[in-house]
Amino acid sequence: MLFRPNTPLLLLAILYLALAISTRAQTSTVYLDSQYGSKKAFSNVAYTALDPSLLLDVYMPTGANHIARFPAFIIMHGLGGKKENDQIVKLCQNWAKRGYVTVAISYTLGEVNTAAEAVRWMRANADTYKVDPSRIAIGGESAGAMTAMMTAFYETSDTGTKAIGPNAHVSVVLDLWGPSAVLFVFDLIPDVDKNDPPVFIVHGTADTIVIYQNSVNLANRLKSVGVDYKFFTIQGAEHSCYTNYWNDMIDGKTIDQHAAEFFYKHLNLASLRATSDPAGSTSWTSTHFNTTSASGNAAWTADPDADGAPNLLEYAFGTIPTTASSRPSVQHSISIDSPRRSVLTFNRTRSDVTYEVLASSDLSTWTVIAVNPGTVGQSVAVTDSVELKTGVSRYLRVRTTLVP
Repeated sequence: MLFRPNTPLLLLAILYLALAISTRAQTSTVYLDSQYGSKKAFSNVAYTALDPSLLLDVYMPTGANHIARFPAFIIMHGLGGKKENDQIVKLCQNWAKRGYVTVAISYTLGEVNTAAEAVRWMRANADTYKVDPSRIAIGGESAGAMTAMMTAFYETSDTGTKAIGPNAHVSVVLDLWGPSAVLFVFDLIPDVDKNDPPVFIVHGTADTIVIYQNSVNLANRLKSVGVDYKFFTIQGAEHSCYTNYWNDMIDGKTIDQHAAEFFYKHLNLASLRATSDPAGSTSWTSTHFNTTSASGNAAWTADPDADGAPNLLEYAFGTIPTTASSRPSVQHSISIDSPRRSVLTFNRTRSDVTYEVLASSDLSTWTVIAVNPGTVGQSVAVTDSVELKTGVSRYLRVRTTLVP
């Protein structure tokens, strides 16, 4: 839905001579890209009666009020590490910003049942944390990745050292330089079968702590039994090669972004997004119009307070649709640094609304320059790609669409 061009705050023009510079749409997708803020919502929660000293921290998206249920991701530190380690916290925060509930756990090395207990805890507390119990992932670094794979590959019917118990199944695994020789001591590789979850593998060729060939062997086994996997080899990298994981660009994306795509596919998150509960839209119409139906005065195109902003804009920007003095606010400014460009600033209030910023030089041809910029629940600023010079008009506007 377009803002009305005669509303000064919503369509802004500045006269400048503009050199033609191509624009690029910046797209972002829930569960693939950072959409939200993140916070450590709960700390040091005991999750198993087997060992009350084993604790976990829960990180949750902030501003993500449109998703009926979140996918969950249990993340495990390496040997000698802690759940509070910087890189583990960064993993938890980054994936929470995509729309996951992430859980960092302490665990007992080599005792697969403790990791399985974390999965059971997550499933048992799914309602509390708004988690979809059918979409739980597990992973970690080094020994944590090894223990995650043991949890993923052992069967609920196994006994002895391989006993993981019921309700511990997961849907996908992140393996960061993890398949140590212990995997072979525990005879894990032969346990991999066609029913096991897909695995995303990252390993450096110069790793002297966990030998790179172990990952090669794991990948070969996954391939031989028909389990989907991705294997990212980092040439010359040693153990704990997080710098490469976060920064190396492969086909235009970081390895972490490739991992998000792998999870998106195998957790079937496109389906979760399509069927998610609209972000409070029905409760919004109920609050303001005493109905859950978007019709009559509650229709998204209606403007019951006659302030020039239809209901969808009022909803998208968090204003009151029945009060003319409460109107959507979009602010225009010009960047201070050279080259000078137009900047549009607004609050990205809703996570079930697509916000597109468009630019034009003639009010006829519009180009999308940003889609869902910034973080839900925060003020965002979008800078035009065209340098401002003297003489010709430049226009910016925002278009909002309710996500189905």
